[in-house]
Amino acid sequence: MSDRLVEVNKIYKVPKDMELKYYINNRDVNQKKVKELEISLKECNLLSINPIIVREVDEDGVIHYKIIDGQHRNEAAILADEDRYVIIDQSTNPHLMIKLNTQMKNWTLNNYANYWAGVPETSEVYNKYLEYKSCYGKYTTDSILLMIWNNNRTTYRGSGNYVRDGDHGGNKIFKNGKLIFNDKIKRRLDKYLPMFEEVYRAAHNPPMQKGSARRQIFQEVLMNATRKSKCFSYDKFIKNLCKYPHKFNELRLRTDLEQHMYEIESS
Repeated sequence: MSDRLVEVNKIYKVPKDMELKYYINNRDVNQKKVKELEISLKECNLLSINPIIVREVDEDGVIHYKIIDGQHRNEAAILADEDRYVIIDQSTNPHLMIKLNTQMKNWTLNNYANYWAGVPETSEVYNKYLEYKSCYGKYTTDSILLMIWNNNRTTYRGSGNYVRDGDHGGNKIFKNGKLIFNDKIKRRLDKYLPMFEEVYRAAHNPPMQKGSARRQIFQEVLMNATRKSKCFSYDKFIKNLCKYPHKFNELRLRTDLEQHMYEIESS
């Protein structure tokens, strides 16, 4: 059978003193995972059959090897003082790093944002996304930020059914590097994101728990209420939230949150 096999990639042993570089837009190294791998490598080093994948990069005439897949294995092998083995990727797929990493472990939206922020063609839009996240991440989640960005709305259709729609797609478009940014999107973000911070700070009786204020369902209800400007005054709601007791830390159901929001607004 061996005479029918075709060699595709060679595996190379890395000198102990050679540094393998990281792409800045790869996902962050998880130190807990590194520690687990370090223990495993000390028991049995299988990197020769599960090598790190690198790409040869020429930077100003200096050749470096950058890790596409295996940064946790690289860190663990260094800590364990074990030999490292690599395959040099010769493909032309610029986004192979996403494909390989997401097959091993699901990337978060933040992982995708950092990746595309490092790609010249998409860096401007995704760095703008990261700017908003840095400014308001304490008060909202990636899911809500992207929901506002794409103008996704959760609409009640009766019989307990809620339907979500939007202008610019959802997570798939974001993950594929197709996020867009324009004045219309900026106006939405600048309207709703400061609102979440204001609500969190306005509640005093009792203080709003961060987990309650950042809950997706709570923020969806708040945005839906403010869109019904004829029925709901956000300014009045904030003013009353500063003065009167609230139950937002206790309530979990969408209908209960919505009812209590209107109760406070009309107090």
